[in-house]
Amino acid sequence: MSAPAPFRTLLLIFLAQFLFLSIFLFYKNSPKKDSVQESFGEVSKRDKVEVVDDKSDALNQAEWEKERQKFLDRENEWEKEKQELLTKEKELQRDLELAKQRSEQITKDLERERSSRRQNELRRAKEREEEKKKEELLEKERDQALKNAEERLQAFAARQIVEKKETQAELEEEVKKFYREIPDYRPNSCKNHQVPKEVEKRTISVVICYLNESVPILARTVSSLIIRTPPEMLHEIIMVDDLSSTKLPPLLSTHPKIKVLENSRREGLIRSRVKGADAATGDVLVFLDSHVEAGVNWAPALVERMITNYRAVAVPVIDVIEEEGTQKVVGADMRYKGVFDENLIFQWMLDSKRNENNLHEPYASPAMPGGLYAITKKYWEELGKYDMEMDVWGGENIEMSIKAWQCGGSIELVPCSHFGHVFRIKLPAPYQYPMDSGLVVKKNSLRVAAVWTDNYSKYFFQRLTGKENEEDVRAIVNFGDIGARSKLRKSLGCKSMEWYLDNVYPELKATILNNTKLNIPH
Repeated sequence: MSAPAPFRTLLLIFLAQFLFLSIFLFYKNSPKKDSVQESFGEVSKRDKVEVVDDKSDALNQAEWEKERQKFLDRENEWEKEKQELLTKEKELQRDLELAKQRSEQITKDLERERSSRRQNELRRAKEREEEKKKEELLEKERDQALKNAEERLQAFAARQIVEKKETQAELEEEVKKFYREIPDYRPNSCKNHQVPKEVEKRTISVVICYLNESVPILARTVSSLIIRTPPEMLHEIIMVDDLSSTKLPPLLSTHPKIKVLENSRREGLIRSRVKGADAATGDVLVFLDSHVEAGVNWAPALVERMITNYRAVAVPVIDVIEEEGTQKVVGADMRYKGVFDENLIFQWMLDSKRNENNLHEPYASPAMPGGLYAITKKYWEELGKYDMEMDVWGGENIEMSIKAWQCGGSIELVPCSHFGHVFRIKLPAPYQYPMDSGLVVKKNSLRVAAVWTDNYSKYFFQRLTGKENEEDVRAIVNFGDIGARSKLRKSLGCKSMEWYLDNVYPELKATILNNTKLNIPH
């Protein structure tokens, strides 16, 4: 960094004075011209005398002249240096004068700057004072505004509490309006069973898809879940409206546990369930039909199976709700397991291993009906959810059953968890197919056979279409591209269909080997 301007000016003045003094002293002590000439005169006289006195030792005249010329040249050089020094003296005096002028100008500039700075500081001090007064005024206004807002919030909160109590009371009345008591068909040992505390920490997202469902039955489904599910476990009830002409009662749909998703077009049960599951944020997904009633303490018993094994898919016992009259609930026989026949259609089969001594214990089932079951969201996503190329419903439960078993999980029926279900036999089911139902189910089933049954697919192809070769089958029913599902199965490292038949469902293997119709004992 260079020195400040005032300092440079003072340094220049000092150097000029020093140089001037040096010139003066040099000039004062330098020999005068007359003295030089006198010296040369004396030398000349002395030399002449010496020449006269001693001609043999006399200097050559030319040499004497040469020496004399040297003295004269030196005198001229001194004179020249003197003139140069005088010129430099004048220049230094001029520079000194300029430096003084510059110093005076800098001093004036500094004074003006100091004056301007003092004025700016005074102005800023005045502005700060004014700002301080403004801030104090704003702070007073803000304090008053906060006080007023707090008073309004307190008044609003008081009104909200009153309105919430009124709304909650109305909601409770609305829920109770559709709720009814139903028989408890659980084994007696279930009623005394204490589930681990860890169970109550798991949250449940219930997913219900509906299409033109009876409003009272739909509302009864929801109200039974709200009343019969521990509040800390019931995280949400996601209702997927598949362009239904019937809706939940308006007041009931505002319940804080209920979320309604509306499809922009008809998607069918399979894709609607996937949509609901994608929106769910609970630990456990519980898929239910829209015409069920929750039994006593259904949730803890169902979730308990997933505490030690998140790959356990739990299915409640499904009691029968009569479709007409008082819609009485009839208890189901808890000695049956779920299977599927040679057409990949779900059936109930009597399990010879079940008896009165173990009716309360969960037990393995080769397949599940699909309308009601619970699965951890983690395992649901690991298994690739449902096959989105399937249509409406039918066959998705068989796919889920086979792949759960083959891919490290299990299907288990839980006798301590009960749901009532309306089985429509005389009346038409509300979830109607927009196309030929038989063709839809056949297409879905063929996709299951092609992806999950390995070499046994020929057996199911033959049963479903009368053809064994896939190309011939596709000529009858085009069941679409199965590349993504086959890739999924490979990525999961699932077991073979042979393993499934040997270890989970041996009854079907015997039927296939004998090429006979499956004998299902009832």
